Amino acid sequence: MTCLRPYAVAARIVLSVLLTLALDGGCCRAFADTVPKPCDAVPMPLPIRQYVADKYRLWKIVDLFELSDRDRQLWIQGEGIKCPGIAIGHFQSVDRLSYAVLLTRRQGSQDFVMLLAMTEAEGRVTGIIVEKPMEMGPKRHVIFKGPPGRYREAEGPRVVETKFEVIVHKFLEAGTVVYVWTGKRFLEVIVSD
Repeated sequence: MTCLRPYAVAARIVLSVLLTLALDGGCCRAFADTVPKPCDAVPMPLPIRQYVADKYRLWKIVDLFELSDRDRQLWIQGEGIKCPGIAIGHFQSVDRLSYAVLLTRRQGSQDFVMLLAMTEAEGRVTGIIVEKPMEMGPKRHVIFKGPPGRYREAEGPRVVETKFEVIVHKFLEAGTVVYVWTGKRFLEVIVSD
């Protein structure tokens, strides 16, 4: 098994380079349009997708295409070719999945991002705005699922313990915020600057 590892690493690098070329545009723009977006392949229930499409129709989910070239490479090297704008986990309950989406919208010359969490039961979706729209480009923003446990603030004495998985909002090469469900709302814990 260990002798195959270098090949797996090499294959990941080659795939990363090909995807970067495809997403970069320029001479490969026609090819880029044919590359499937990782966020389209994420298994989310239809009511969740419809909720986002209906309520946030001017917004789109952050996908690999929205990340800068460097951040796309960092993401792929760390996480593989996964959607940087969707996280699925037990964020609000140990027995029901929640779906977090990082949305982006361009308005004039300004870019905005917003973080939303949703649950679905019997076709009915409940959505919570975790992070209100903020004026920041989506090029450095990704989300993913973090494990239950203890989270300590980067500055300050606060330590939060949770039995649920957490939503991690990472500002690539800048900082990380963890969102912990309290039973009524998501609590923001800045874990690194």
